[in-house]
Amino acid sequence: MVRQWLADEGMHTDLLKPIVLFPFPGAFADFDFIRQRYYWNGAEKTTANFTTFNLNGSTLDNKGLTPSTTVDITVSVATLGMNANAAGAFACSYINTAGPPATGYPFHFDNATNNFRVAFQIAVTTAAPSLVCTDSVLQANVVPNAGQASTGVLNVRHGFAGSWALNNFLAACNGIAGPADTAGTLPSTAPTVLRLGKGQVANSVITGSIARVIFWNAAKAQPELNALSTLMRDGVDVPTLWTPYALGPALKAWWSADDHGTSNMTDDGAGAISSWKDRISGVTVTGATTARPTWSATSYNSAYAGVTFNGTTNALATTAFTALPTGATAGNIAIMVSQNSSAGPLFFLFGYGQEGIHSRNVGGYPTGGIGHLNIGDSNTQLDDTSASFIGNHLAVGEWSGTTMRGWLDGSATNPASVSTISINTATTGGCRIGSRMESATFFFTGAVRHVFVTTLLTTLQRQQLEGWLAWGSGLQSLLPAGHPYKSMRP
Repeated sequence: MVRQWLADEGMHTDLLKPIVLFPFPGAFADFDFIRQRYYWNGAEKTTANFTTFNLNGSTLDNKGLTPSTTVDITVSVATLGMNANAAGAFACSYINTAGPPATGYPFHFDNATNNFRVAFQIAVTTAAPSLVCTDSVLQANVVPNAGQASTGVLNVRHGFAGSWALNNFLAACNGIAGPADTAGTLPSTAPTVLRLGKGQVANSVITGSIARVIFWNAAKAQPELNALSTLMRDGVDVPTLWTPYALGPALKAWWSADDHGTSNMTDDGAGAISSWKDRISGVTVTGATTARPTWSATSYNSAYAGVTFNGTTNALATTAFTALPTGATAGNIAIMVSQNSSAGPLFFLFGYGQEGIHSRNVGGYPTGGIGHLNIGDSNTQLDDTSASFIGNHLAVGEWSGTTMRGWLDGSATNPASVSTISINTATTGGCRIGSRMESATFFFTGAVRHVFVTTLLTTLQRQQLEGWLAWGSGLQSLLPAGHPYKSMRP
């Protein structure tokens, strides 16, 4: 029954264990504290999207969230996409580390009081974990599964699930159903906040770790809850890996060195690249004879494909680039590069538009005698002074309104932004990889692995792209502490 239900839900299974995708199919919210991935209201989130995310001594590790007594992690119900004051369901993966508390809550929906709530309680004073729905009736005590209930074995994963609806409250623990409560009511005042790791009142913190908690906007039948609680106990959590295609309509162009041997890249037979087409809009840059850079399967970070430019003649160009964001349309350029132009003159990695008038370009400038990241629009330049741009790096530029911004290896440039005239990128001129937009000048020396052009990215989208670029080239160590994808792939 469990495997059939998983198949019906669009899950994949191996021969031994179910595999839990992220976000879970059909859920309106999914909090994976082991991988620190969060989802609600139709989109993946970061800690910045929580109403509060104050660990206050709590830990996040391979067991999940182990909250301190002063943990403060909340999300407003108004932003969750939850059908407040209506039927719903949950599933929770929990590790009890020190025996049950007097009263502790892995999650707690409330209205800033303890009078109207939907919550999951683990407490030493009750026979077993329980789903609580108040105007204040205790609902659906979960029957312990002998030897595996959360009030028993410590430091192993336990699975819980529950469903709440008018006069129909159900729950399950480790695959075993609890008794239904068919006489309870939903809160007469809708909850306004979700708390994770504790309840609304003091001294209501769990004494364990939340690996994952998932919520649905509809009630579930008892067989589904049994299956969910088994899945939360036994499941192999394999989150869906993010790729740049997840940017959807925001992704306008993507030149990838991994496209050698496909119709997107033309090799003259000796590794010299005469044309390179982007994967999204088909924008094709070309070069003849000495303008052609060289492709190699190991020219980037000694292990990854890259296209190497010689710094004197190599550049690939086109005059047909209307598929890219132009005019006042805000956007980003992201480049994965191995940069060897150190103390030389200004150089261009990639840019498009008209030289000296209206363009968008990413390159380098010898600030202080060494190579630094440069982001420009032909009218104003953002010259980063925070770090050297020599070697393997990922750079992101942003053009929006009257502001340009930059990030190097996931950290904001210094300055983080500069003011310029209103962005008005020309639809004519040139688009080039390896030199200035229209003229064969200011050549770049080094290898290019990926070039992306997008409309304006959100902070999360930019960080996802940074994480994907870094991990995909063996350079996750470049990302700063605190970056959401420093320790795991997006």
